[in-house]
Amino acid sequence: MAQLVLGPVLRYVGETEAVVWVETDSQCTVSVLGAEQRTFAVEGHHYALVVIEGLEPGHGYEYEVHLDGKRRWPEPDSDFPASVIRTL
Repeated sequence: MAQLVLGPVLRYVGETEAVVWVETDSQCTVSVLGAEQRTFAVEGHHYALVVIEGLEPGHGYEYEVHLDGKRRWPEPDSDFPASVIRTL
């Protein structure tokens, strides 16, 4: 079962779209807010850039990261607040 190595990292945010980057320990499908992307490999490392489209300007969206359908972020017992994408 795939695990997160690094991320999620919010790489870009606009008025109606955002891009989230992750590194995983194996090939998988990454999903964030209903958008999905297969990982790609470089020198044995697996990455995904998930483009999330159709967002509303000026809104905040709490999100989770799923790898092959299993939630991997946030961690179940995390004391940190939810991850949020805020559009421009």
